[in-house]
Amino acid sequence: IKDTKKMGFKVAYSPDIKVYQRRRDNLKDFAKQIFYYGSARPNKEKFSETLKMPSYLVPPLFLIYLIFIPFLLIISIWFLIPLILYFSLNIFFSAHEAIKRKDLLSMFLLPLIFLVIHLSYGAGFLIGAITGKIK
Repeated sequence: IKDTKKMGFKVAYSPDIKVYQRRRDNLKDFAKQIFYYGSARPNKEKFSETLKMPSYLVPPLFLIYLIFIPFLLIISIWFLIPLILYFSLNIFFSAHEAIKRKDLLSMFLLPLIFLVIHLSYGAGFLIGAITGKIK
């Protein structure tokens, strides 16, 4: 939509239009899909544009944090706070969705799915930024 607007087209929303997105057969294929989406982000727009939407940077920064957390914990136990905050928010939003959808099973599956989404996107973003390639 952003690219379409840049080309001068007008974009409108219609609640009657249905968009089909193919479901992945398993968690591995879903993770690959999110990875490729993340790898395209740094190549789609300039970094200055991405900075205007900092939520796109949270997953790659979180992944970097997870890689370095063993070393950070040597410095201070306080470096656990972001990890505790992440898992607290993950559980909160999983519970929120489970209650909203009246689906108890999702309370147990969504924390894993959210983690896979964040780590896959973050890894894809970092690889895309480093290699500059889109698959």
